[in-house]
Amino acid sequence: MQRRQGTLTVVGQGSSPRLQRILEFAERNRIPYRWLDPSDSAQKAEIEKSAAKGSGMQVIVRGRQVLQDPTVAEVARALGLELAAQSDVADSICIT
Repeated sequence: MQRRQGTLTVVGQGSSPRLQRILEFAERNRIPYRWLDPSDSAQKAEIEKSAAKGSGMQVIVRGRQVLQDPTVAEVARALGLELAAQSDVADSICIT
């Protein structure tokens, strides 16, 4: 799902695995975003108006901070979120 307005603006090729992980992270956590694909000629003007400069994947956080080819953890930190460590194990039970 691509959202028009948002906390994140992601600029990158749709075939990038790292881009896909960031978009999945945003979807799972209900973080509003918009994705601009530089290979789409209709989006080139929008990319030029954004803060994105250069090549490679870029994530613009809240219209201010530009991250170059970031990991999900770097995007989360820029948003002020914390990710649980991979070694954190939790059991859960639901009683109805």
